[in-house]
Amino acid sequence: MHRSRVLSAAAAALLLAVSLVVAGISPAGAKPGGINGAGLQPAMGWSSWSFLRMNPTAATVEAQAKAMVSSGLAKAGFQYVNLDDFYYTYPADNPKTTGMNTDGYGRWVTDPAKFPPGPGGEDGLKVVADYVHGLGLKFGVYLTPGIPKQAVVNNDPIKGTPYHADDIVQGPPYFTEYNYNQGVMYRIDFTKPGAQEYYDSIADRFASWGADYLKFDGIRDDNAPDVIAMSKALEQTGRPIAFDTTQGSQDMGIVPTVTKWATQTVFTPDIENNTVSPALTSWANVKLRFNYAADYGPFVGRGWHQDLDSMEVGGGAAVDGLTPSERMTVLSLWSLGSSAWVLGPDLTNIDSYDLSLLKNTDVIAVDQDNIGAKRIVNGATEQVFTKTEPGGDAIVGLFNTGSKPQVVSTTASAVGLPGRSTGYLLNNLWTHDKTETAGAISATVAPHGVALYRITPVHDPKAAPPATTLDLAGLSTLEPGQRVSATVSFTDTGVSPAQHPDLTLSAPHGWKVSRTSGKLPGSVKSGHTVKTTFKVVAPRAPAIDPLTARATYRWPGHATQKLKLTQDVRVALPVKVNEVQTSTTAASSDRFIELYNAGTAPVDLSGWPVVYRSSSSGSESTVATIPAGTTLAGGGYYLLAGSGYTGATPAQQNFTSNLSATGGGVGLRDTSGALVDSVGWGTATNALVENCAAPAPPSTAPPGSSIIRQPNGRDTDSGCDDFAATSTATPGASNHS
Repeated sequence: MHRSRVLSAAAAALLLAVSLVVAGISPAGAKPGGINGAGLQPAMGWSSWSFLRMNPTAATVEAQAKAMVSSGLAKAGFQYVNLDDFYYTYPADNPKTTGMNTDGYGRWVTDPAKFPPGPGGEDGLKVVADYVHGLGLKFGVYLTPGIPKQAVVNNDPIKGTPYHADDIVQGPPYFTEYNYNQGVMYRIDFTKPGAQEYYDSIADRFASWGADYLKFDGIRDDNAPDVIAMSKALEQTGRPIAFDTTQGSQDMGIVPTVTKWATQTVFTPDIENNTVSPALTSWANVKLRFNYAADYGPFVGRGWHQDLDSMEVGGGAAVDGLTPSERMTVLSLWSLGSSAWVLGPDLTNIDSYDLSLLKNTDVIAVDQDNIGAKRIVNGATEQVFTKTEPGGDAIVGLFNTGSKPQVVSTTASAVGLPGRSTGYLLNNLWTHDKTETAGAISATVAPHGVALYRITPVHDPKAAPPATTLDLAGLSTLEPGQRVSATVSFTDTGVSPAQHPDLTLSAPHGWKVSRTSGKLPGSVKSGHTVKTTFKVVAPRAPAIDPLTARATYRWPGHATQKLKLTQDVRVALPVKVNEVQTSTTAASSDRFIELYNAGTAPVDLSGWPVVYRSSSSGSESTVATIPAGTTLAGGGYYLLAGSGYTGATPAQQNFTSNLSATGGGVGLRDTSGALVDSVGWGTATNALVENCAAPAPPSTAPPGSSIIRQPNGRDTDSGCDDFAATSTATPGASNHS
């Protein structure tokens, strides 16, 4: 996918259902036979776009195919090796004007330098397809709608017909379709004779090369005729070819068309970072897909699936751009949505941890069940998705979208399990641990992580240890040397009691931790919680360190069970981003950023940069650098303001950067680059969001609207909890309650 856009999730499921009812199309399994039997289940494979981008060659694509086999991915079910854009030729003089070369019938020409022809003159893509097929795999190709401008200029004939390019094109005036390379494909009028035959000729050629998959990119709502015509074209070849339609500016309007005529569809913006970062993707790009999975899940079925875009799992943290927990979340969300598993990273350098995730047959089975999960919890920092398998088991994903570990919960009744059961077996599909529960489905989930369960009613819950959770409270950003009380909580959600519980808290060198509460009871009953408190003293120097809570307990007659929770705790000087007034349509330059020293001692701010990120950006810009010699007294304010600032309190420093009202983030860094404090608001999913985004005033709000910490200086490292939107700004003064 090559073009980013944002689709509103508001009321999407309702509107989609209405559109399908009006169109008279079943919302699930609308094309149960696929394309000649292809596309019946979510595709599993690899695509060239994320890794190779504009430089695919026969050698690099064949290397990926070979690695798919040697890594064991093919044995696990991965089969498609898909060539994306930039495999064709165009005139060297002015390609943006004339477009790609044509073969005399208005069709793209394979670049012989990248994909050399075979010894008998076979097209270079057929040569690659034959190699891929020789490995027992399948081959995919790429196309965008329309007919090249050059075909119209040359008035190329339509193969097998008396018609020519000018007979089937819409116009003049001509309408330019999305083509991300050249941008000069003209729209086809499918009411004209020869139009369907043109797409038939393209499909016939793909089929003759041995194509098994077509990615039809750049589709907009008004490209429904193209989708229908290409589906018919693929069908008439008689060859099984999976048909993936990929957004240009799609949303709900095209759902009735794609569910009837395609086998899978991408509705999301690009998952790739593009040029912003060397990493393939980011958490921000993953997080926005929760809404898409929820909105389009009801329409998934045999023969049509949503495609949440390439899975950037396989290259390790530096390449993928995701933590281990985030990569597990990707595979879990995609599988709950029964989405295509099409990998983006370089398979010839596959990461061993990623490979172990990708070969998890339990999770693959969840993806391949042709069932789209429904979302039953949609919180600021938690998401819960569930679906019921044909045998009655429930698949449940407990997601933590926040930046701290937390307990995420639902119940057996909420996921549709029978209430008469004496208990339920929880099978964690990632860890393969099995526990039993009396009805609560809960887990301690890492930041941006997931607990993925298959849940089965059981008559003898004592066959597995009781399910338990561990929680840690009281630790947020601390000042150097600050003393706080932390609480470790342990809950038994199983039928059986947890015996002999013990709770501990440990920290790295420089921290001091001591227990302050008494001995725990010898047994924790079902549904009960026990707690241990600790005095924690932060080190004297700024740092970000992991503090680890642990629990042990005995399951009657069996070995000791263990739980662990790790939370990164920041030690920083007590300067806060305390208030932000964003740009609005009425006053685009009337904006300010207020810093506040929540401590008692002065802090030297010399050379500290104030930074900004747009809503989902992976890159950061400097709004202003605080001048040398600037000291902020305890309880004092430092005000930075835009050129149109109208507040009564004078600003100490000016800036020109825009601060989007709908979503963005502001942060303060020290001279070492360490983040001292930050806030993200509105639609922000960037790295400056602390746990969850603060609310944002509407973009049309009158001057004076801002987001403020309530009360003044409050900091629990959770933007949605610490900040509120207000219509009464207080620059340079204490925030009102």
